[in-house]
Amino acid sequence: MQPASQLVAAEPSAGRPLSQPLAYTVAVCIPVLAAASLLSPSICDIALAILLLISAVVIWRDPRQLRRPVLWLAFAWMAFVALSALWAQSQGVPGHPLRNWHKHMFIAFGPLIALSCAAAWQRLQWRIDRLLLLFLAGLCGGAMVLLINNGAIGMIAELRPTDSMMGPINRNFAALACGLVIIAITGLIGHLVTAPKLRRSVAVAIGLPLVITLAALLILLVLLHSRGGYVGTSAGLAVWLISFGMAQAASRGRSRRSLLIAMLLLLAIGALTFGGHVAMQLSGRSLIEGSTGAASQLALQVLHGQFDAAYATANKFEARVQLLVLAADLFHQHPWLGWGPDAWDLLRTFAPTAELRDLNQFHNGYAQFLVCFGVIGAALMAVYLAALLSAAIQRRRTAADRLSPAMLASALALLTLLLVFNVSETVLLVKSAASTMMMLAALAALPIATATRVRGSDLG
Repeated sequence: MQPASQLVAAEPSAGRPLSQPLAYTVAVCIPVLAAASLLSPSICDIALAILLLISAVVIWRDPRQLRRPVLWLAFAWMAFVALSALWAQSQGVPGHPLRNWHKHMFIAFGPLIALSCAAAWQRLQWRIDRLLLLFLAGLCGGAMVLLINNGAIGMIAELRPTDSMMGPINRNFAALACGLVIIAITGLIGHLVTAPKLRRSVAVAIGLPLVITLAALLILLVLLHSRGGYVGTSAGLAVWLISFGMAQAASRGRSRRSLLIAMLLLLAIGALTFGGHVAMQLSGRSLIEGSTGAASQLALQVLHGQFDAAYATANKFEARVQLLVLAADLFHQHPWLGWGPDAWDLLRTFAPTAELRDLNQFHNGYAQFLVCFGVIGAALMAVYLAALLSAAIQRRRTAADRLSPAMLASALALLTLLLVFNVSETVLLVKSAASTMMMLAALAALPIATATRVRGSDLG
């Protein structure tokens, strides 16, 4: 019997696998989609469409794939979003519900993308690690081009901070790109360190430039003065270190090396926490700007539906807190089905101040989700995410081919970054974040593997 590291998913299209050209097409589309999500939304959509078409081929050749519950829950979410847009349009809800509804679909594409990826990897006899490696490489390439084209090198060289824009792009978008590439590079370095049979000279030749780039990007993240960027990236890196250290310690048993890993882990997390605190102080910004004494009063007013009083109290806080009060008010008006998938004109129509009317999002993805889709949408999404989690746990327990510690840590770190950043920005409507979440969903939804020999295990 072959060891677990030498096996790959083979369930999709077991009788009629993809042709080699189609398999390589999938492999090319993954890094292209990742890079284009930061550079060219239209190219990103083309790559996604190709992957979905190949998934349709997989289903046509093996209709058994339609028996998977997670796939039907993804279809249910797509149908709900489409019906929500049609309902909002028919009710005359402010905005253009049929204009941006597709942005909410990316997370549901994950289980479909998983089918084409698993079938392609079966044909090419690659380990699943390479799926995430290709995506991380694409993120690195796209983010580096984006940041360099918008003056990142000059900012780093001059140590010039910014509180508004980085070239023509918003600094929060730049911080998101920076956080994604920081975690991607960390994952690539971890893979180089732990990959078996990889020559040391090759690892050094690739790893040294990555380390230098990582240091520069950490400086850039401080200069961008993005609170979501600080906290999200620090949390993501902490999760990466914890999961990677635990996996390494477990694989090596209780030894002095495991103890050393644990000590270095604690030091690294402490350094990250201290660095994030210093960065926040240097930027001159607190996590929440406003009167801390009025926070409990504001919370009680919102919970009791006293929104006229809540709006008055919220004026003591920054605009983002006022947006949360507005979101709570709108949710209170339409708690079950929400207002539909387009929230932009809701701000223009219902915001109590001119400052808020100029904004195009609620700067909190969770609050905006409830405003758009209500309790029923939240319940449907919770069931879908639970199915993804169940599929990921089942695969980790039973599948022969699993993500390596470095790649598993990278996946968890990317998820943490997006979940934390979503507190301060509606981040999952941004193409790069949506594509990353879609790939994480695809990894979770990959069909359980069967015994098929693979090659290229030294490269993942």
